Amino acid sequence: MTYFSIIVPVYNVEKYLKTCINSLLIQTYSEFECILVDDGSTDGSNLICDSISKEDKRFKVIHKKNEGVSIARKTGIENSKGLYILFLDSDDKYNQTLLEKLFYKIQEQQPDLLIFGFKRIKETDGCVIKEVIPSNTLSIKQLLTDQMELTFLLWNKCYKKNLFSEIDINQINGITFSEDSWLSFNLIYLSKKIIFLPFCGYNYLCRKTSVTQTMSYKNRIDYIKAISLLDNLYTEKKEEPEVLQKIKSKAKFAQINPDYDYSIKDFIIGCKIYNKNFLDVNKSTLKFAQTKLMKLYLVLIEYRLYIPAFILYKLRKRRKQK
Repeated sequence: MTYFSIIVPVYNVEKYLKTCINSLLIQTYSEFECILVDDGSTDGSNLICDSISKEDKRFKVIHKKNEGVSIARKTGIENSKGLYILFLDSDDKYNQTLLEKLFYKIQEQQPDLLIFGFKRIKETDGCVIKEVIPSNTLSIKQLLTDQMELTFLLWNKCYKKNLFSEIDINQINGITFSEDSWLSFNLIYLSKKIIFLPFCGYNYLCRKTSVTQTMSYKNRIDYIKAISLLDNLYTEKKEEPEVLQKIKSKAKFAQINPDYDYSIKDFIIGCKIYNKNFLDVNKSTLKFAQTKLMKLYLVLIEYRLYIPAFILYKLRKRRKQK
């Protein structure tokens, strides 16, 4: 019996893929299958996939044309045989004992969903930017009230496979930014028994070139599409959790987040998206303003004074670079 199926979408990550795979090879629990979904890589990642699959039968490779991460994950799920499914991004890695800890918890409690902790690690120097560890006393109500980072991520969880049969993943085809939030929320909603592991099982590498570290026009639009699908999910169920309001505020703020690098054209596009969408989100966006200058920045954008806001944005950039 295969307990775990680990789905790894792969697209042009030759520099990182071996480290990712090695974090599976050194697992203290070894009864798993890893499905490497090569999404049309052109940099040699496909050859690394083929090589490990020949050396270790637990690794299976599916080569396909490039269609995006959502379809790659769907392909992996459809070809999986495990009782539980996990997702691992191809530039990240697991803690060595993650699968072992999950296995014993499953044996004890037979949950639908397990949620574990993670670290965000800076690529340039390996420093830990942030560590999020869930309490084992968390309730589902608390999870959906104020645990934003534990809810919207897909890869810090282990899911019973039969949950996926109740979801139409085709709804997120073509969405490559924040699509995992929609899928994660669906799976949380369907789970009757959720348990929390107070343990850091996942290491997320923060790369400047990764999808989640950039805010292109497509990413901005995808973010809105994903949040709209979440809105639809809870409109149908008539019980929107508080944490979704926080995620919508975060989505709105992301359009003009001064931590991103924007040309004046991209900046104004983001401002217009910011003001046009999420009309139901109140001034809670101002919670991101930790200084008077940040509050002024947000107010200028709210009143469509984009050029003064851009000047303030550039000044902030200069100060951070000094």
